[in-house]
Amino acid sequence: MGHGPTQVAIGPLIGGERVAVKVQRPGVEKIVAMDLRILSFVAREAEKHIPALREWRVSEWTDEFAHNLRHELDFNNEGRNTDRLRQSLEDDRGATAPQVYWTHTSRKVLTLERIEGVRLDDDAAMAAVAAQDPLPLVGLPFS
Repeated sequence: MGHGPTQVAIGPLIGGERVAVKVQRPGVEKIVAMDLRILSFVAREAEKHIPALREWRVSEWTDEFAHNLRHELDFNNEGRNTDRLRQSLEDDRGATAPQVYWTHTSRKVLTLERIEGVRLDDDAAMAAVAAQDPLPLVGLPFS
């Protein structure tokens, strides 16, 4: 597990399903809230003293960023987005998204089906997949 705002653990549920469990580290919301207050303060102060920043509405951008970041801190939102992505990929033979285990998901915990696969940024692995079955990769830069 890393040292970022979340931790991810891999393991089985009681029923044997392999899952990835994403857990928000304790205190992250408070840290983010403080950082966003500082960012907002700096943006507003900068707009007072730098006319171009006022014209560019930097404080509005920071407010929108803050709103979106607070939204991302609720893993229920990420779960709903994952469900939408999974539904939109249902007919795609070459792509999928994990199932969300809602009974094991909350604001600070996201439990997803563990899917074995290849990272999109792993060029060698993606080339090997393309050599085996190029159909799902048609149109991608390495196919």
